[in-house]
Formats: sequence, structure tokens, C-alpha cells
Amino acid sequence: MSTSSVSRVLSPAPSGPTLADVLAAVRDDSTCSPRQRQDRRSAVRTLAKALGRRPEDLPADPGLLQGRVQSVNPVSAGMNPRRWRNVLSLARTALRQAGIKTSPGRHTVPLSPAWANLYRHLNRTDWRIGLSRFAHHCSAMGIDPSQVDDGVMADYLKTLMEFGLTGEPREVHRVTCLYWNQALAAIPAWPRYTVTVPSYVQTYSLSWNAFPLSLRLEKDAYIERLSGSDLLAELDFRPLRPSSLKKKDYELRQFASALVHRGRDPASIKTLADLVGLDAFKDGLRFFLERHGNESTSQIHDLACTLKAAAKYQVKVALDHLEQMAKICRQLNIGRKGMTEKNRKRLRQFDDPRNVAALVHLPERLLAIARKNEKPTLGDALRVQEALAIEFLLMDALRISELAPLDLKRHFDFPKKKGGPISIFIPNGEVKNDEAIERRLPPSVVHILKIYLETYRPLLLRAPSSSLFPGEGSGHKAITGLAVQIKEAIARETDLEVNVHLLRHIGAKFYLEENPGAYGVVRLVLGHRSVTTTERSYCGTETAAAMKQFDDQVLALRKRLPSPWAHGRKVRRT
Repeated sequence: MSTSSVSRVLSPAPSGPTLADVLAAVRDDSTCSPRQRQDRRSAVRTLAKALGRRPEDLPADPGLLQGRVQSVNPVSAGMNPRRWRNVLSLARTALRQAGIKTSPGRHTVPLSPAWANLYRHLNRTDWRIGLSRFAHHCSAMGIDPSQVDDGVMADYLKTLMEFGLTGEPREVHRVTCLYWNQALAAIPAWPRYTVTVPSYVQTYSLSWNAFPLSLRLEKDAYIERLSGSDLLAELDFRPLRPSSLKKKDYELRQFASALVHRGRDPASIKTLADLVGLDAFKDGLRFFLERHGNESTSQIHDLACTLKAAAKYQVKVALDHLEQMAKICRQLNIGRKGMTEKNRKRLRQFDDPRNVAALVHLPERLLAIARKNEKPTLGDALRVQEALAIEFLLMDALRISELAPLDLKRHFDFPKKKGGPISIFIPNGEVKNDEAIERRLPPSVVHILKIYLETYRPLLLRAPSSSLFPGEGSGHKAITGLAVQIKEAIARETDLEVNVHLLRHIGAKFYLEENPGAYGVVRLVLGHRSVTTTERSYCGTETAAAMKQFDDQVLALRKRLPSPWAHGRKVRRT
């Protein structure tokens, strides 16, 4: 008996309607066109195939199907995310056609007059899309926009969970709440109720407020010392950058939280000495090791090193104590392995030339979409902002922490004469590895930059600001906010899963595939201190291209040199 047959025997048959009943209902419904019946039946069969079951073995219950749909990876099922979304949408329509109650889709029920009047104020495409389903849901339920509150949002989530057929109902709910509040902040006519944006991230880290004040004060003093802000202090270490200080603060909180999860009372952790004692040090590390199958990771090794540094520089433990901590750190060190397997997997998307073309042409596409409107909107301005950010990342390989804070007055050198080159200069104190960046912008970046500054950036200003990417007040847009915006823009237009840091890897991959082994150039562009870092990270990404060049060399020799066996000649040996 096959595995699938065993699965069917062991699984109880659904007691109610099944997807096979839905297929029959759609087939017999003459109110829709033959093409509609074909598409909907095909979607139901595709859904069943993705779930690894026959239609007659799957209940036609959106609530039960919901949990199974969440576990489906569309790529593993042989579909891109857009196709998978279409399958779910058509399957939802088929369920309704068969008389199965589902949550209203974006266009199932016409908007009520109140919602239609409010909806016309939405001037951003992501808002219009993200709030569409909720607006139609409220229209169907007879809920006026002025009645929306946390209770209405909770009922909406319940409807999505019980009757929806979407892979991520909690994420749909979270984004709806987020966009509602964004519209509230930007549109005067929007109902004046701020809904609670839920967080579904599960974390073991406790707030610093869960620990005694004495620990928090000593931790703050230690972080302040690591910053080197006291120019007269005698330091036996190099001061850390703000991003590194933030990481150290978080790692200390992580470790203290781990001890609590191992059974310690938070009130008993009064000083840093309570964290770095050998028993506490080992106990906390066991918490992280157990979470990773009793195998070390780079995160666990970094945590151990952070605690050892605190023991040395702040607590000042005895030398034998410090040596035992150092020995444990050495045991946990997994070595530098370069790029993670997760990033290597994401890079494989770009083994397909179609995906490469979609990414490298994306900035010009975003710009073209925005410029279709004679009267630019806020949504158009955000698109051009995305186009400029992506072009910067593709062409100049900046880190997002270097890109987001760019300031037109401090970092840009504009020409005195029209048409001259534009350069940027980022001092070493604002760069991750303290290597200053000085570059002349390529023409493609300059082209989008000029359009952005002249037409679209003014729409994004909420106060006078010299930031290239203005945010709240006079400051720049939050680094994480810009990163998420770029990631979502790429996903929206290309269905590719690309975060901003991956763009640096992508640029290196593109160059090395055309120039295998040219790590020196990549090192200079990415600002690595050593070519060893570059080789460690990218060795192997250009193997296929290197093999092709190797093969081409052999083929060239065959073409250039005549065969010794041509025309029946014998090989003459010397």
C-alpha cells in the first residue's frame, strides 16, 4: 500500500460537505460562464493538490482549511506567490458558489455609501488594497466607519479565522489595523479612532523593567562606558558604534531573560555579576542551546562573548574565572562560514534570468507608473522614493543604515554648473566598518534623483528637512521603515522575496558571474576590510559561471586546433 493510501485509510472521512461536493456544485451551476466554472474547479483541485489530499478527503470548511493553508509553501508546491493568491481567491469564490459561508472578499459586497465616501480619500495604492477587504466586510455587516474600534477589528479577525481562506489571516488583520492608523494620521476626514495594532511575534525576552533597578543602572553605566563618550577615560578597548551598543544592550537583556526561563527569580538578578557567574553563565547558555537542538550557532557564540566582555571590563572577575568563560566561548565558536544558507537559498531566485530582469528594471518601472499621473499623489511620491532607494542599493551597494540617513546638505556634493557630476560622501563615523564612502553617483541614480527632488520629495515633507528620505518632523525616515517599504515594493511588483541587505549579495553575485574570481573589485565596492571576508561570503556564487568559462576555453581550443585524426591521419608520437 502506498504512503498516500495509508494516509487516506488512517484519516477519518469528513462528516460534512467536501471539496468534491464543491467541484460538483460549481460544475452544475449555470449562472456563471464555462470559463468561470473551469477556473474555479481548477483552483479547487490545485488547492487540494497543494494540501496533499484528494478533494473528497478535504472538508469544505474554511475554518478547518485555514490551518492547513497556512502550512503551504507555494514555491515548494510549484507556484509563485501571485498564482497561489489567485488559487485561494478562486477557491473562496467556489466555496461561496457551493453555499459555504466565507468571509467577504474585497469585491464581494458593494461598499455602503458611507464606506464609498470614505474610501475615495485613500490616495495610496497600498492603503486602497490593504483596507479593501475590511471595508467590504463592514459594508456587508452594516458597520458604519464611525463605529470602527478594537472590538470591530477583533470580530474581523474572528471572521477571517473561521470563514476566510487566506494563508495569513493574522497578518491580514495586522496590516488592516496598521493602514487604518496610517490613514487616520494623514487624512482629516478619517474616523478619529486609533485601533490597536497587534504584534504576533513571540519573544522570550522580558522588558528591562522586569528586573531590579540596580541591574538596569549598572547595565546603563557599562553601555555608556563602551560608547567611549568620556574622552578622558582610560579605555582598554575600542569604543563601540551606536548600533553595536544597541546590540550589546539587547544581548544582556536576552541573557537575563534566559535565566528567568531557566527558573530564576528576576528579583534575584541584581547586578551584572549575577549574569556572569559561572553557574549562571552555563545555565543561560543551556537555554539557547536547547532551543537549537543542543548545537551552537553564531548567535549563541556572540552572546557568550558579550557576557565574557562584561565579566572582564565591568565586573572584573578573576583571571581563572575569565579563562573558564573564554574556554566555553571557544567551544561554542562555529567559525566564520560566510553567507548563511538562508541567503544562499534566496539568491537562487536569480539563477532565473527572468527574475534578474524583473529586479534590475524595477526602478524604471516604478518611476514610469508614478509619472503616468499628471497630478502627482502621495502614492506616486512613495513609488519614486522606492525607485530611488532601490537604484541606490543596486548601483552603489550601500547598506540601509547608510542609505536611510542620507542628508542633502551633509552628504551630497552638488555641481555648481548644471549637468555636472553629483557625488556623495559619508564620513567613517557613519559607516559600519569605519571606512568612509566617497562616490560619484552613476547617471541612472542621478536621473531618478533629480525627478524625485523636483517633483515628488516635496509631497513627502511634513516639516522643513534636508533628509533625502524625510520622515516624521525634520528627521529622516526610520531605517527599518524604509527597509520594509523597499522589501514590500519588490514583492508587490515582482513576487520576489528580497530584503535590503540581500541586494548587496545580489550585486556581488551579478558581478562575479560575469567576472569569476574578481573578489578584489567586490571587496572595494562593498567596503570589506579584507578580501578574505569577500571570498568567505561569496565563494561559490559564481561557480556555474566559472565552469562555463572553463568549458568555453576547452571548446575554443577545439575550434582553434585541428583534430589530429582529421582526414584519417594517424597521431604522431614524439
